[in-house]
Amino acid sequence: MVKGHKQIIFTILLAFVATASQAQENNYTIKGTVDNPDVTVVYLEQQVKGYETLDSAIVTNGEFTMKGKVDKPVPAVIINKYRNVLYMFILEPGDITLKYPFSAVGGTLNDSLTYLATEYPRSIDSTLDDEARSKRFEQYAEAMYLRHKDDALGLRILDMCFASPTDKLRLYNMGGLMIKEYPSFVSSKETWAKYEATSEGKKMLDIQSAFDGKRLSDYVGKGKYVLADFWASWCPPCREELPNIVAAHEKYKERGLQVLGLIVNDDKEDADKAIEQMGIPYPQIFGITFEQIASYGINGIPHIILFSPDGTILKRGLRGDDIERALAKIFGE
Repeated sequence: MVKGHKQIIFTILLAFVATASQAQENNYTIKGTVDNPDVTVVYLEQQVKGYETLDSAIVTNGEFTMKGKVDKPVPAVIINKYRNVLYMFILEPGDITLKYPFSAVGGTLNDSLTYLATEYPRSIDSTLDDEARSKRFEQYAEAMYLRHKDDALGLRILDMCFASPTDKLRLYNMGGLMIKEYPSFVSSKETWAKYEATSEGKKMLDIQSAFDGKRLSDYVGKGKYVLADFWASWCPPCREELPNIVAAHEKYKERGLQVLGLIVNDDKEDADKAIEQMGIPYPQIFGITFEQIASYGINGIPHIILFSPDGTILKRGLRGDDIERALAKIFGE
């Protein structure tokens, strides 16, 4: 009888030690730095099915510390009182060090994410052009994502490493429950689907101006290549891009290129003034709405699309030097 009692007590002690050990293993400590002296308090927020504030800390001499427990790794952010994101990382057991502008060291998943974001790009063959280097990076990121498509690392990779909404939708559909329920992805998947429906190789989707009835199809699909720029006078990045588009017009207008502006959510008087100031010589369609460009999966401007003579989308999301590269492949230097 005594022996039986001892066995029970020993079993209970083992269970207690195991529980205590597991609790210890679930502990985390976050140490971070903030370079903005106006930020005096920071907040830790987890992002799974919804957003939940887990902790806060006073910033002292540009540093803060948080401690707690987490059952399993989850996507998390450090934010200020205005909800500006200071750090995006994975909350997991262990010691995590956050350093500006982006570094999350500590824990298997954070170390893997930091390697992918900072170290791996430096290891890619520097003799490759930008397009080839970008492709190599996305291939590596996709392989890592597929190994972690059911956890917080996979979620962060999908969130941070793929620019194409078509790729995001494809990989999202392969993801596990955490990824499927992530709030940002849930709200974005409809936009990704619209982008996919109007991706490269797909036919033009027509848009009509509420201002004067002009249509995109008045120009696209009429036998010329069309470079269409969705822009607005109030948009600084749009204005920065305009010299590249005007230059493309001047260089290729005699070789079969039609350049077209589609002015989004703008006052006509303001748009006319910008057209005059920027010396824009090609036609414009006024009165385009955000709802209309959303049909292309566009959620920000400028957005530049190159159409083939039959109205097929050849390239989209062109910016800067990519405009000239795309046109040079068609028309030559």
